[in-house]
Amino acid sequence: MSENDRKVRKPGETRKAHKGAPLTGLIYDTAGHRMSPTTARQKNKPAYRYYASTAVQLGDPSKAGAVPRVSAPLIEALIAARLKELKIPAASGPAADWNGIRDLIHRIEVRADGIRVELDRPARQRAMRDMPAAIRVSLERFDATDDRLVIDIKTRTIRRGGSKIAFGPDGQPALKNTTVDPALTSALIRAEAWKRKILSGDAENLAAISQAENVTPAYARRMIRPAYLAPDLKASILDGRQPIGLTLEAITRTEMPLDWNDQRRLYAGR
Repeated sequence: MSENDRKVRKPGETRKAHKGAPLTGLIYDTAGHRMSPTTARQKNKPAYRYYASTAVQLGDPSKAGAVPRVSAPLIEALIAARLKELKIPAASGPAADWNGIRDLIHRIEVRADGIRVELDRPARQRAMRDMPAAIRVSLERFDATDDRLVIDIKTRTIRRGGSKIAFGPDGQPALKNTTVDPALTSALIRAEAWKRKILSGDAENLAAISQAENVTPAYARRMIRPAYLAPDLKASILDGRQPIGLTLEAITRTEMPLDWNDQRRLYAGR
């Protein structure tokens, strides 16, 4: 079945519940191809989620739009954060209500300079009926400013290793992380423990640690990298305020510079 043969959703129609990838069926590249969820898995590495253009998945990347693949956690976080700023109830709780958000969104387009979110007018009008007056203002203003009910999240994308990281036009992160990343925090704590064992003489070298931990030497070399981050970057990880570009994937997929200023430029864009 081609993309043109897919059933077209009627405005205001309730969407099906998502299964782990909340932007499924909503997100497109600039060439009009759907971007479908995909997961990259490699031995001894965490799994990473993406939305990739169907042109890429069908083996014809030349037909893909400006951004053929984007980090799923990144774009989901950017959209949820923007909707939360607008005080949209489905995005305002401790965790985003993606079923509610999905009903409010008609279409998402990933562009080279940002993300365009087109709202579903009937669903939005239904949601507004149940909102307090102070919150309704956030959504009502779209009627006055844009007949298409569009939210533009301006970013620029920079390739960092194998991923594209979104930054604002001024070079600052488009989204400031304020949540502790359990995987990254655990990796940092373990890396520091490994480093202390080597420095104290409790372990002869990293090869001895990899043998004791029953992991490959290559995996141990990648996973000790967080211990050599700049002190301020380590502190930001433990506080849950790490830059959006500072992820376990970014640290382990490519070689990490040892110079702290280079690290800040690479992971924090400064």
